Amino acid sequence: MTSITPSSPQPSVSITQNILRRQDAVVAPGPGTRLGDLGGHPAMSIFRQESLSDEVNRESANLTTVAGGGMALQFKTSISSTTSSSTQTSSETVVHRMSGISVQTSGNGHEAVCSAGIHASSPEYLLQHPHQTYQTHQPTTQTTQPPHSVQQPHPIQQTHPLQQNHTIQSQPHTALHPLPDWTTGGPPEQKDNMAVYEGEMRKKDQLIEELMKLHPSHGLNKVRVGEAEEALRSDLAGMTVKVERLEQQVRDCGASVASKDSRLTELTRQLDAHRQEHARQAATIITLRQKLQEEESATVSLRANQRRGEFTVGALTRENRQQADRINDLENRLRTHLEERESAEQRSETAQKRLVELVRVVTSCLSLGDLDPRDAHEKLSTKLAELVQECARLRSEVVRTSEALEQQEGEAGAARQTVSRLVNELDDEKRTVEEQKIALEEYRKEVDDLKNKQRAMEEEVKSVRERLHNTNKSYNTTLEELHTVERQLQRAKDEVVVTEHRRQQTEVEGRGFLTTVATLLSSPDNRIAPDLQAVTDSIQGLVASNREEAEHVERLTSQVTSLGEQSRRHTELYETAVKRGRQSDADLHALATRCRQLEADQAAAEASREGVMIQKEKVERTLGRVVEALGLAEMGHEVTNDVEMIVCRCHQLSKLEGEKIVDKTTTVYQLQRKVKGLREAVERKDLHVDMLRRKLALTEDAARASRHLEEERDEILTKYKRQCRMMERLNGEVAETRLQLRDLKAQMTQAGEDKARLNQVQKKVDEMTTKIDELDVIRSRQQKKISHLKEQVKAQGEHVLEERRLNENSMEGVTQELALTKQNLRDITRRDKQLTEFRRTVVELLGMEGEAGPDGDYEAVCRLERVVGAHKELTDLSRRLDEITAPSRPSRLSPDQSFLDLSEELRALADDTNNQRPIPSRNSATTTTHLGITHTHRCPRPPSAHSSRTPSPTKRPSTDEDEDS
Repeated sequence: MTSITPSSPQPSVSITQNILRRQDAVVAPGPGTRLGDLGGHPAMSIFRQESLSDEVNRESANLTTVAGGGMALQFKTSISSTTSSSTQTSSETVVHRMSGISVQTSGNGHEAVCSAGIHASSPEYLLQHPHQTYQTHQPTTQTTQPPHSVQQPHPIQQTHPLQQNHTIQSQPHTALHPLPDWTTGGPPEQKDNMAVYEGEMRKKDQLIEELMKLHPSHGLNKVRVGEAEEALRSDLAGMTVKVERLEQQVRDCGASVASKDSRLTELTRQLDAHRQEHARQAATIITLRQKLQEEESATVSLRANQRRGEFTVGALTRENRQQADRINDLENRLRTHLEERESAEQRSETAQKRLVELVRVVTSCLSLGDLDPRDAHEKLSTKLAELVQECARLRSEVVRTSEALEQQEGEAGAARQTVSRLVNELDDEKRTVEEQKIALEEYRKEVDDLKNKQRAMEEEVKSVRERLHNTNKSYNTTLEELHTVERQLQRAKDEVVVTEHRRQQTEVEGRGFLTTVATLLSSPDNRIAPDLQAVTDSIQGLVASNREEAEHVERLTSQVTSLGEQSRRHTELYETAVKRGRQSDADLHALATRCRQLEADQAAAEASREGVMIQKEKVERTLGRVVEALGLAEMGHEVTNDVEMIVCRCHQLSKLEGEKIVDKTTTVYQLQRKVKGLREAVERKDLHVDMLRRKLALTEDAARASRHLEEERDEILTKYKRQCRMMERLNGEVAETRLQLRDLKAQMTQAGEDKARLNQVQKKVDEMTTKIDELDVIRSRQQKKISHLKEQVKAQGEHVLEERRLNENSMEGVTQELALTKQNLRDITRRDKQLTEFRRTVVELLGMEGEAGPDGDYEAVCRLERVVGAHKELTDLSRRLDEITAPSRPSRLSPDQSFLDLSEELRALADDTNNQRPIPSRNSATTTTHLGITHTHRCPRPPSAHSSRTPSPTKRPSTDEDEDS
């Protein structure tokens, strides 16, 4: 492993880039040619080699002037370039480039330190531009980088402020680094410069000692000693100028160190003030802890009082429960008596209402009108007596009528059969109407069922829509999560690609670096393989060749050593001041944070203490009010705080109240109110105790948090001290090679972790993809189900609409039939009433008494026929008498036909209405003989659908008694 220590990061990189750009600007191959393709251009002339050698010498001199002569570049072995090889140069060019270079090789061959002349070599450029392609010739003062360069950043490892190893990594540069301002730089730049100078001084001393030990016989035969001496003289002149600049800079650093000392003194005063503040806060914490202990003791006493209160409350609760049971028994008895009384009152009111309703119904039935409630009973009694007498009279008439009806029972047999058939037909019609009503009800029920089914289907469709909406929401959420995972996966893939690219580039750069060093050390006669051992042997040979320059280096080293000692002292002072300042800032920040925490804890403890005092005052006021309410205030202040005495007094009062409850309902109510008040007081006390518990818990938590913070502070201080000691120990033990290996291992571990993370992300993506596929399948199924349900709902709705139309049509038909039936029934009822009224009128005209029936109707018709016949005979007799007495009088129309027609119409009406008497056939004739004149008339019979009836008996001839009547 090879390490090259730089004198300064920025100047070395800038000079090296300038040299290599000028070197690369000589040949301009095609755009596809890279740095390692120089073997394809064998036309590199000796002029180019000579010019490169001169350029190397000039830049070496400049670097010596800027960096102080003995400053070296340090390269980490982890930084490598591309696999391209460098330009083949002759041994003379190598000698020119290595002129003025002093190399130190350690015993194990793991580190090689070169002077500033190594800046002319190309590894620096290859590290900065691993993929740089050659462009056209540029002037030597050009500072822009060629295109097509790919740089990978790498962190700069720092081990100690005094031993900073500035590692030149592949960093992105869009322009050359400008030379730093050594005179106007800030304190961090001066600190870095001092550390670099001290390291360079130490390296230079070791280099001089090593060169003093080298044997003088190992030089190269082809080294141009004169040119080397000339270069060393120029280096000496440049270093003299640089020493003057460094002296001026050291003076500036002394002034800045003085200002830093004043600042350090001020920070020390602030630190003392903060320590005093910390002591005051510690005293405050101790005071708060004492207060907390007092609060804890008060809490213990409150808990004891609470236990006594709980015991008292338990006793009161038991007594209250007993009194409540007794009160419940009394309330149950009272409730039972009240219910019995209410039931009796309800029964009496019901009987009274029934009596009033009966009186009203009887009054309305008897048509008595509005009666006075006081005289209603007397009037009703009188009216009922009259009704009883009337009923007795009617019963006698009924007996007489029944005797007459018994004679006509034989004749009414056929009429009964006809009536029974009509009744049967009427029953059939009624049954038909009932069946139609039942069918109508069934239709209505079916319509209601269909409506219910429709509502259920609508609800089901609504639920399905809600489930679909929820499924869509979950699907959208899953899509968002999938997009997030895809973005994370893409980022992880990009990181893996970048890591893999870095790893490959690191490997390629390592191999390219060895190849470049081997190429630079090779000559046409002696080819050096790109191996670590071969490169080390070659460098040892070069070191042996430079032994003759040891004397010049020694003289220059003596001057640099003195400057290095001064710089080291200033650097140590500056580092000490900076370290103290940082430690003071850290202590100040920690103390400020601790102060804020302690102030917050103090405020919380003060608030909790005030809350406890307020609660204590509330408890004392409550006890005082209880003592005043119990009448114990005159016994002294000691009773106020004696809870047992208050409890005993409460027991006495509760017992006295319990004795008074036996006979007084109002006392029971008051006792209930007192018990309720005591319960509320107990609940309030429980709430108060819970609040005290919570406050005590908060106080304990605050104290615990303060103790925890103190422990954390002690742990942090211990860890800080331990880490300081560890840093001091590790700063002297850690080597650069181990840091390089650690970096490589860290990169490999990071790459492995990236791969594992990528695998996990891939697994998660696969799982999410599987879930998404399942959700898609579920969604498709749900969509199919929803579409199927929609079709079912649509078909069901159409079916329901069709059935509804059919039901509406059937309902309309049934309604029309029912309306027609009702109309027919109303017509029949009206005709029946008319016929009944006509029969009653005829019966009254005929002077008949008795109830309506087939026999009564037949008797009425017979009497009416006799009356009509007698009237006709009387009319004939009168007409004849008129003809005899007054022959010249004009004859009037004979009313025989009109009376005959009236008799026939009455008979037909009676037969059609009630069918109570057998009707003779249409062609049967009735013959009446009076005074030798025979009249023949026909009794018309209306058509009937019933069976044949018995013909009416022939009327007997009229006698003299009839004529007299």
